[in-house]
Parts: sequence; C-alpha cells; structure tokens
Amino acid sequence: MQAKPGMEGALALRRWRRAAKLSRPTAAKELGISERMLAYYEASTHAVPRPILLASRALASGLDDRPAMTRDRWVSLVGNLLEYERGVPVVGRMVKARNREGLRDFLDFVRTGPAPDLALTDPALFQTLRAAVTRAQLGGLAKFHVSEAM
Repeated sequence: MQAKPGMEGALALRRWRRAAKLSRPTAAKELGISERMLAYYEASTHAVPRPILLASRALASGLDDRPAMTRDRWVSLVGNLLEYERGVPVVGRMVKARNREGLRDFLDFVRTGPAPDLALTDPALFQTLRAAVTRAQLGGLAKFHVSEAM
C-alpha cells in the first residue's frame, strides 16, 4: 500500500510531537507556526514544508537547547577547521585538552556543514569550510561522538 503524497511528512511530524510529549499548542509554538497549521500538517490536508520538518528534527536532536555560539566560539571553530584542513590533528588536541565544548562544536559543524547563507556573505570562507567539512566527513568524523572520546 502506497502512502498518499505528504503522508510521510505528516507521520514524521506527528511522531516527533508525540515522542517529545508536546501538546499541539506547545509544538506549534516551538515550530513557529499556528496550531491550526500544525493540525493541517498532521492530518495530511496540507503538505508539510521542508523547513518545518527540519525544525522538528533539530528540536528532536536537542540542537535548539544549545546556547547560541558566541563570537569567540565561532572564531575558535573556524580556526580549528582551517587547521584540520591543513592536516593538523585538532581533534586529538581537543580530546587531550578535554575541551568538550570545542570538540562538540567541531563535530556538530562537521555533521551540519556551513550555513548556505555564508556562501552569499563570504564565498571564500564558505568554500574553505565546506572543503574542511567534506574532508572530515570522508574521514569518518561525522559518526564520532564526544562521549566516545572523553
């Protein structure tokens, strides 16, 4: 039996809300949409937009609970990625220094990559970070978790 178009998104959204034990009003607020639209999406009367699905996945993975990255953390992250691209063993250095926050930032960035809007504001930095992330992903770091290292 084939699901009707949009059904997969509706099921994923419903599963996320139930797994998070959120009421429909609370889930709608978390996603930045009205309760009525969430009801439409869950009932499959409207297709679930990709940004809504991505937001529910981010919320499910706890990304929303992380504090916003400060400028100092961003500068450190970019520095570590540039060093990694040059072959410096930054992951080992962070593990040895027990730098959990830096390692978590680094691994999260490897999994998600640079934001596409960076390509518009600083194309050279975007290209360099994208190359470093690709190298790290090919090296298997996307599957690495902080808890395994420390």
